[in-house]
Amino acid sequence: MEKPDLVYGDIKYRNQQRIYSRFSIPTLLHNTIHHQGAFYHSRLFTSFRYNTFYSIAADYELNLKIYLDNKYKVIKSKGIISLCRNDGISHVESSKSHAEMNGVRKKYISGLLNHICKLMLGLKVFLKDIYRS
Repeated sequence: MEKPDLVYGDIKYRNQQRIYSRFSIPTLLHNTIHHQGAFYHSRLFTSFRYNTFYSIAADYELNLKIYLDNKYKVIKSKGIISLCRNDGISHVESSKSHAEMNGVRKKYISGLLNHICKLMLGLKVFLKDIYRS
């Protein structure tokens, strides 16, 4: 039996908020796999290197690449596999995080689909901001 390329699971922030990680269509919009809850097989790194230009979304590039190319074996672990703080850089610098994710998406998804994803992510952020206020 071949070992998986990626094993991932849910995370829980210190404020008790649980993040349900998923590897599905929302991965096209934003990073749905948190690096705190992901385990990558070393073979992935024979052909992939993190792009240090993306100081926040480098892991999103790898996750999107894996999602778009269905040659990889991905397994979701049950339950919470990581406890972490909720004040990480992607939360503190959310506009930079979104800009970087847009850059990653543009690299792997072209044309109309990229524009639709960008619009949907913007709408999601807008609605989230309204909900918080």
